[in-house]
Amino acid sequence: MPDYSVRARLRASAALTLSGHVLSKEAGVNSVLPHWFLRVRSPSVDLTLAYGNNTVQPYEVLHTFRQRARGTRGYGLTLAFFSDLHVLRLFSGGKATPVPLPGTWRAGRILKAFRSASARVQAILSSPTERLELKTELLLRATVDGLSVIGNHDEATVAWSSRIENGTIQIQVDDNPDLQATIVKAANPGRDGMAAGRRSGYPAFRSLWGPSAAGPQTAGPPRARLVFADTETAHGVLTGTVKAGEALADGRIRIRGRLPMIQNLFPLMDRLSELMKTEVPG
Repeated sequence: MPDYSVRARLRASAALTLSGHVLSKEAGVNSVLPHWFLRVRSPSVDLTLAYGNNTVQPYEVLHTFRQRARGTRGYGLTLAFFSDLHVLRLFSGGKATPVPLPGTWRAGRILKAFRSASARVQAILSSPTERLELKTELLLRATVDGLSVIGNHDEATVAWSSRIENGTIQIQVDDNPDLQATIVKAANPGRDGMAAGRRSGYPAFRSLWGPSAAGPQTAGPPRARLVFADTETAHGVLTGTVKAGEALADGRIRIRGRLPMIQNLFPLMDRLSELMKTEVPG
């Protein structure tokens, strides 16, 4: 039987991350509840979107009760799926019926807020008139989140992810300081990096968003930087309409610092693109 765990995690994580991003920025889709969380669970997926006081924290739920409870106070709703394939179908635009496990009688309002944010994400990405900066912001955030998922859970790329040195990779756009993301590779928790990372409850890869991410969370200054000359180039590379190799050759993309860290990141980017484009079984 095919293993859908990584693809299911990618799709669900992207949906929660981008919906949370919109919730934190656009008042029109914000929930009226002060604190709430939406959790997605299946045999291999356990992800939570936590909302409170107009701030949103999408994160991978960890494996002890104390860690799981952190950041999830308030009203809650869990969507439980019988299989990873059902998660993959639902978060790819198909049909699947999760079992709702409400933690409050206001669970319907949580689901409504999430659906509203998800619809806004789709409207932004599909609209030809939406601001390029906003589209690029969502695409960049989804990319760094997806790279962390690939680095932590994809067996097919473990050889490449293990070669990435510990430290911070920063992704920037020259003409827009707000378009900045960070990937942090932590010390490998064991010989079998991914499995050990899951058991310890602390992923080897983390993704952070925004200029403020370049602080204490990153454990030091960036060891490598991937810099786009402008928003148009970043959007083109992230959507595949601009070839990264050509942009590197003509200076629209610059690499600074530890070159091998960026070079070993490229196979993960290719794998992310491959998995997101793969047809979802009906």
